[in-house]
Amino acid sequence: MPTAADLCVQITEMTEDILFYSESEAPYRLALWDATLQGPLTLEALLREFGILKAVPLEEFTVGLAADTTVPWLASERNNSERAQEILAAYGIMCAHIAPYSQNLEAFYVLHEDPDCDWLYNLGGPDLANLYLVTGQTPQGIWFGLSCFTSDPTDLRSLSPGAGFFSRAFDPALIADPLLAKNEEVGKLLTALQQGSQEAGLHYVHHHLGEREYSPWVWAIAQDRETLIQDLLKANGFIHTANDQPCLDAPADYLMQTIEEWDDPEEVAQRQAVAKVLAHQLQFLTLWRIGPTRIGIYVYGQAADGNWIVISTAAVET
Repeated sequence: MPTAADLCVQITEMTEDILFYSESEAPYRLALWDATLQGPLTLEALLREFGILKAVPLEEFTVGLAADTTVPWLASERNNSERAQEILAAYGIMCAHIAPYSQNLEAFYVLHEDPDCDWLYNLGGPDLANLYLVTGQTPQGIWFGLSCFTSDPTDLRSLSPGAGFFSRAFDPALIADPLLAKNEEVGKLLTALQQGSQEAGLHYVHHHLGEREYSPWVWAIAQDRETLIQDLLKANGFIHTANDQPCLDAPADYLMQTIEEWDDPEEVAQRQAVAKVLAHQLQFLTLWRIGPTRIGIYVYGQAADGNWIVISTAAVET
């Protein structure tokens, strides 16, 4: 059976002259994931590796971002706006309220940017999600997360109630797991979040939905960290899987989809050959679509030697 390294070379050669089709055309890129050196390939590990999930110091929620920040992925006008500073301050209030009921607090910023990916910049630059996440655990080890966009209301015109953005009240009854919903620590945490939200007084007015005011906070409770990260990003409409879009249920076929009126028979055969290699030589084949408009597409699977292959490309869907 071929190793992950062998398959990486083979698939790179097979995809050298073909592109992924959407409203744009993007190349395929291959990466080898060494399970011994890099650990398990989870969604969080993937996002960190590709620069989509970046850790930020919690202090930013108390001191805010400097207007002359030199951090490239935070140096946009939207993130240095008064609204962004207001949201960071509100996060500080929320974190202060939950501190007595939480531990291991971490903060992250989410964006879709790859400085080595020239074609992404040719499509209009990185897709800044302007989304903060704070994660932590209760003393019993239950995971929780809180997210909030730093975008101004005018940046939210593409969002709708179905996008999961209209956040729920901090109500334990909304937790699907009955054991978590009845947990005393979780109840105290959500009460603290509700109090913090009231003190912060943060809300949006969505001009495209009847001047409706709503809270920007989206939260999640989970038994493990990986589920928490997935739940938060899904709730904000930032990631999609086969559960959300049935067409993604066959990762190899989706990645190598053809457009009959564009592809000649030779290229169709070439795409089918790549899909066959992916489906037959890799286990646990998984597909993630990441991002709102300029979408990063990541398919990964495990080879016979235990290491993984990651194939990435991109789509533009406006």
